Amino acid sequence: MKALVLAAALAALAVSGCDQRGSVVPLKQLAPIAAADVKLYAAIPPGAEVVAMVEAQTTGGWTRQGWMDSAVDNLKSLAADAGANGVVIQQQSTSNGGAILAQPGAASPIVVAPVGGYPVLRGTAIRVSR
Repeated sequence: MKALVLAAALAALAVSGCDQRGSVVPLKQLAPIAAADVKLYAAIPPGAEVVAMVEAQTTGGWTRQGWMDSAVDNLKSLAADAGANGVVIQQQSTSNGGAILAQPGAASPIVVAPVGGYPVLRGTAIRVSR
């Protein structure tokens, strides 16, 4: 029982510790804004200014929807860091990340990863005049 509790704790630590928000390719220099002020758009609105290209992945969640919510939150956060007040998701894919845990006494390690991989979102960070 102790080994099972230890394995679960290590899995949670490994999954949360290995992930990162993502990356940004800035195209303009703007002051960062609050992530709560970033709106998700289905398409780039007329007159919007492209600020950056962003890529985000999940940093947590226990369900597929939780992983997707985390990836969207990270995409908005990265867009906000670039000074954008909007973001358009251009592509969704999956990453085959995961953590490998050694279980004491087991013949093979346990691999902890969501089925189908982690969601990765690529998008365009935009500045929309209001």
